[in-house]
This record gives sequence, C-alpha cells and structure tokens, in this order.
Amino acid sequence: MHFTLQTLKTLQTLVYLKKVEISGFKSFANKTTLEFLPAGNFNVGNDAKGITAIVGPNGSGKSNASDAIKWAMGEQSMKTLRGKKAEDIIFAGSGTKARLSSAQVSLHFDNSDKRIPLEFTEVIITRKLYRSGESEYLINGNRSRLLDVSDLLAKAGVGKESYCVINQGMSDALLNASPTDRRSVLEDAAGVKQYQIKKDRALKKLDSTRENMERTAGLIREIEPHLRMLKRQAEKAQQGRVVADELKEKQTKLFSFLWHQFQSERQQFSSEKEALGATMMNMQREVDKMTDELNRESGKAEDSGAEQELDKKKTQIRHQLNNVER
Repeated sequence: MHFTLQTLKTLQTLVYLKKVEISGFKSFANKTTLEFLPAGNFNVGNDAKGITAIVGPNGSGKSNASDAIKWAMGEQSMKTLRGKKAEDIIFAGSGTKARLSSAQVSLHFDNSDKRIPLEFTEVIITRKLYRSGESEYLINGNRSRLLDVSDLLAKAGVGKESYCVINQGMSDALLNASPTDRRSVLEDAAGVKQYQIKKDRALKKLDSTRENMERTAGLIREIEPHLRMLKRQAEKAQQGRVVADELKEKQTKLFSFLWHQFQSERQQFSSEKEALGATMMNMQREVDKMTDELNRESGKAEDSGAEQELDKKKTQIRHQLNNVER
C-alpha cells in the first residue's frame, strides 16, 4: 500500500489515538484493548508506523469497535450508534454469559506534542453508562461534563463531528450533499468546528439575552402604572411620617410641660400642707389648753351664773374647732 507525502503529512497533523479499551459495550462482554500504530511511512525508521486494520467476518464486532470510539467521543444519537435506546449499547448477555450492568470505553491519546490543550503526555477520555440510566465522563480519571469533553476534543480536531470517523455511505452522502452541507464538512475537517460551536453558543446566548430583555421590557411596561401608584403612595406615606414626627415632637413637649407643671404644683401643695399641718397643731394645742381651763372652771361652778358661763365657753370652743376642720 502506497501513501503520497501529502497524505502522510495530513495524517501526521492529527492527534494520535494510541489505544481503545472497551468493556461491556455491545458485543464486547470482556475487556478488550485495541492498540493502533502511529501514522507515518512504515518503511522509514525503526518504529512501527502505518495503518491499523481490524478484520473479521460479518457479525464479529468490527462496526461495534467504531461505534465504541464514537460513543466515547460523546455521540448522543442512538440511530448513529445503531440502537433504539441507551441501554442497547450495554452487553445484553448470551447463551454462556450473563448480561452486564454497565458499559465503559476509554480512548488513550498521545499528547506528547500537546495538541490537546492539557499538561499531560497522555490524555484518557472515558465514558461510562449504567443500566439505571446514570452516566459519567472522565478526563484522566477526573469526572467531567459532556461539554468539557466535546470542547477538549474539538480543540484537538477529533470531536464526534470532526469526520475523524467515517462510516459507510458518508462518501456518497458528501458527493450528494448541498453546498451548505459540504461547507460544514470542510469546516469540520479543517478544525474550525470548535469556533463554529462557540459562535453558535454565543448566538444562542445572545438570542436568550434578547428574549430576557424583551420579557424584562414587557414586565417594566406592565408594572410602570403600579410603580407610579406606589410612588404616590410612598410620597403620601413620607408626608404622613413627617406629620407623625411633628406630632410626636409636639406631644413630647406638651407632656414635658405638663410634667414640670405637675411637679411644681405638687411641691407647692406639699409646702402648703406642711404649713397647714403646723397651724392645726398650734390650734390643737390651744384647744387642749382651753379644754383644760374649762375642766377647771367646771369643777368650781356651783350656781346657774357659772353654769351659763361654762356653756358659753364650750360653744366658742366648738366654733373654733369647726373653723379649723374647714
């Protein structure tokens, strides 16, 4: 088999897939490792180079190996993987071996030339799927997202849509494709797909942002009347707070004035009460003195004249006591 120099240069620009490890994927019940030669002129140098071919009879699993590579790269279409539902890719069992609960495929890329933008000499992309429906992606053993895997492979020029895997019928489809479709194929083959993906994502985000802005503008138009009403209510509430503050201030001043007035009157009343008490004590002493005098006079009185004098003094004393009580 002969390769032109240009063909070899083209092959050498691609990232090198060293090997594929398949376990539980379709017909690969047992763990299977496929190792590939690096691209190059196998007549030059001591290291083996060239093309690795997988041969076998119909039904031996050759196409399943290709499907495994596409699946590990992030292929989501079950039609492309020749299945109906996700769990169809998991080994379904045979007469001698029970079905498996998961499928796993790992792609080992040589990254000594750093074509893949990671600081590793070897990059391993792994995809797992369980019958429960759970799945996971790993990059060098670290859990990752499908988006991360797709971006990484697109930057290396080997994404699931980079045409590094060509199925039967794709050549005819390319010849019969429209100019737009051919352009898409050429963009993928030229390695600009990653930029197209970023552009598409940016456009989607832009459209989403525009929709959000339109919804926001609609909401603003809808709530503007309510905002004006709320503004008026807020102004009235502010005025009410000002009036309430003024009222509170005046009430405080009034209560302070009344309190000081009450304290002053209370102090004055207390002073008058003390003075009145002293006066009553003096009058009580006078009453006691007069009572003693009456008692002495009462013992001496023997005639009617003296008795009348005694009644007169008693009447005077009663008048004085009544005046004091008032």
